Amino acid sequence: MIKSVEADGRTLSITLKRRAPQFPQTVVSSALNWIAAPDALRKGADFNAEPVAAGPFVVKSWARADRIVMARNPRYHDKGKPYLDGLTVRFNQDEPGRLTMLQTGAADLTYFISPAYAAMAEENGMRVARQQLSGGNMLWFNARSAPFDDPRARQAVAKAIDPKTLNEAAYLGKAEVPSTLFAKSSPFFTDGVPVTGHDRQGAQRLFDQLAAEGKPVAFTISTFSSSETKKVVETVQSQLGTYRNVQVKIEVLDSTAALGKLADRSYQMIPGGFAFAGPEPLLFENLHSEAATDRVGFKDDRLDAALLKGREAVTMAERKVAYAEVAKLLAELNPGILYVRTPFPLAAGPKVGGLRDYGQADVVAADIWRTD
Repeated sequence: MIKSVEADGRTLSITLKRRAPQFPQTVVSSALNWIAAPDALRKGADFNAEPVAAGPFVVKSWARADRIVMARNPRYHDKGKPYLDGLTVRFNQDEPGRLTMLQTGAADLTYFISPAYAAMAEENGMRVARQQLSGGNMLWFNARSAPFDDPRARQAVAKAIDPKTLNEAAYLGKAEVPSTLFAKSSPFFTDGVPVTGHDRQGAQRLFDQLAAEGKPVAFTISTFSSSETKKVVETVQSQLGTYRNVQVKIEVLDSTAALGKLADRSYQMIPGGFAFAGPEPLLFENLHSEAATDRVGFKDDRLDAALLKGREAVTMAERKVAYAEVAKLLAELNPGILYVRTPFPLAAGPKVGGLRDYGQADVVAADIWRTD
């Protein structure tokens, strides 16, 4: 999006390539929301080796993929904050494990991917906050190569998956199964523009048609190693196993390898987050054919035009028209399977207060307090 950047003292001037009235939201939700110290940048490849932090907390110690121990920053700009003397962030990809830590007091605050564990936390007296977001969790197709360079293959798999059955198997039926791209709470909600629905007979016809042309659908789902994500892809594999002329394999990867697949676009199908409060910048960056982070890889002039109109629109009326067209085209083009609405539930123990979220599953750390 950025054409040039100029600094004058403490003023940073950014010139964009195109008009983008919602650019401030991009600043909040992207890597533009923090500034690296020049000394840190000069370290090059060692940039991540000695984290400092300059917000409400500074780094005291850390162990990669284990924990970060942070101490109160006495020079924090907001006098009197943060309220906590310190903060320890621990890494745990196991959702049941995070719930157990919260219940036993080993952790004070966590977020869940699965609405099922959020519901369990609530049933056990924990406070749970859920954000009102559109989109959700997506199983992305890669249309750069077979089989998903054929739109019929994408449509066939999208029709084949029953999201209600997936919800029961992976989330104990506690998740919201989205029927539209935009949630009803969104100002961009458009009634009558559903995502591709479950259609077993329609899916089988497409699988048979492709096989008759010598193009039977066979692909690998690359997945992150978290327990919930593995449940999702295993359920997808199980459902597709009930159809003729489709074969599915699963490869389980650690986070680094899975992110590498996303970066070099070498996946055939991969689960990913696609949740958003407002459509900018996520829709454009994930779906426009010229975006550096385009997930799907197909070029559709109609979709590109609608995304650009949404990005450049000034009035809400203009934005609504543009994103109604985007929703319609996504239902036709099937960039992936939107299988669950993600509220990014944030769960807190009884001793924690001052929670104020922003973005997606982020909290304002300076506002958090804890009683003894």
